[in-house]
Amino acid sequence: MVKKRFLIAAIQIPLGLYGHARSPFRTPDPLQPRICVQWQDGGPKYVHSDSHIEAYPTFLWDIGEIDQNLLPTDPISHRNESPKTSNGRELAQLIEGLLEEISQGRRRNFTHFTLIQKKNFNHRRRCGLIVLKFKEHPFVVKLFMENPQTFVNPYCKGIEPISFFFMAGGANRHLSGLTRIKNAQVAQKKIAGLDRWRNAANVPRKWFWVPKNNQKLHITGWNVGGMKKTVTNIPGSYAIVADFIEQDSSFQIKRRAKHRLAMLLCNDLDLCIDPHGDNFVFVRDQTSGRTKVTIIDTEHFPTIVGLKNRRSFRTHRHWIAFLIGKYFDNSYWRTKSRRRADQLMRRELDIL
Repeated sequence: MVKKRFLIAAIQIPLGLYGHARSPFRTPDPLQPRICVQWQDGGPKYVHSDSHIEAYPTFLWDIGEIDQNLLPTDPISHRNESPKTSNGRELAQLIEGLLEEISQGRRRNFTHFTLIQKKNFNHRRRCGLIVLKFKEHPFVVKLFMENPQTFVNPYCKGIEPISFFFMAGGANRHLSGLTRIKNAQVAQKKIAGLDRWRNAANVPRKWFWVPKNNQKLHITGWNVGGMKKTVTNIPGSYAIVADFIEQDSSFQIKRRAKHRLAMLLCNDLDLCIDPHGDNFVFVRDQTSGRTKVTIIDTEHFPTIVGLKNRRSFRTHRHWIAFLIGKYFDNSYWRTKSRRRADQLMRRELDIL
């Protein structure tokens, strides 16, 4: 734990100096992007000014898509056991209980859920992303939580969120989570049009869930995307509910082969999916003997890493090297003229 905190501090200190250490004699930039966040119903305002903040992804959401893809209240069939169902209304009530347990400070041993991952979640501030599985239902919950103070603070949820902020126009997990369902639909449509993957790749079902008494974040931006002022509202808490995809322990695939297949698929999908191997489950089709892949994480990859134009990668090493270079380029090596040009740059890979 001490080593982890030291590593985070080592990254935060130079980034903080880069973003905020300015000579008192230097003329302030009148076009510096700035956001102000508060609850929609009022309350304290929190402001963050940073040259990396762009209109996409913060201010271009169609929040109506959440209502169009809400968790059904009717019985939901199980993915691999179609005669069996789970009541959608009961699932929603269990997630409400989970949110209450987290709000009360519980970190693990949840009543109806098994913790899967919480590397981007801050329990003390109750913000970030936490992933859990229902104990009695074959579904996974990815719960996203933010408040006005934490939304403007890219440093409080781990190393990855810090990198995403500087690489992707102020992006964070809370924003990219809103892309998961639409991107799943886009990926499924692309797969259906590809002979190589039509019968070899698929995406699990996904739905949005929002709390009954959900508060919204009211975000106002100045000097972003060429706009003098712009405003948006997004949920303070929400979840993605998806089919649980179980690994087949009897099927073994070499790490290199997994990476090769993942990169091949992602290149064919215009990098809308993160090529990281953990985002896929591989199984052997009993009839054809072919390897099939299920995409379990459908976060829109260009949104979270700031990839604006189409490209492809030969290998995982090539992909990782590109991301490292992009991080340092976006964080330290942009001139003022380039920062302003990036605000107006046309994006080929937007999902919104």
